[in-house]
Amino acid sequence: MKIVIFFIILVVSFNVFSDMKISTPYVSIINLISSPDEYNEVEIEVSGYFLKTEKGNFLCLNMASCFSRGKERISIRGLSDLDVLKINNCHIGLTGKYLSLNKAAQGHWPLIGFMDVTREYSMSFYDGYEIVNNSCELFNQFQKIKYPKEKR
Repeated sequence: MKIVIFFIILVVSFNVFSDMKISTPYVSIINLISSPDEYNEVEIEVSGYFLKTEKGNFLCLNMASCFSRGKERISIRGLSDLDVLKINNCHIGLTGKYLSLNKAAQGHWPLIGFMDVTREYSMSFYDGYEIVNNSCELFNQFQKIKYPKEKR
């Protein structure tokens, strides 16, 4: 009898929790390129190099994709002007609703889609990011706090 009750509780719990969204999935830009329809209109988290330009704000696979107008970039919408200035030239993570361009449209645009940001940005302060984040204001402020006696 105890086994039957346990089994019923387990099945009911599984059904209740299977409908819950526990966390936002982390997706790489490569995943977005290879499977654009899978993530269309889905809230995702993605990281890359952020660049503000005259044509808009972009999150790119790497610096080269941003500066060469490569296709490995996402047009970012929904950030305040202050946030854009803070994170320009930084390797960051963003969470938002992704709107893909289908593969045919990607051939005409130098990007893979759009993201409407829904949450605060996040940054990676790991060792080794000094090269990528050399021009990043937030990273340089963090370095001054982390290593106050070193000359920069």
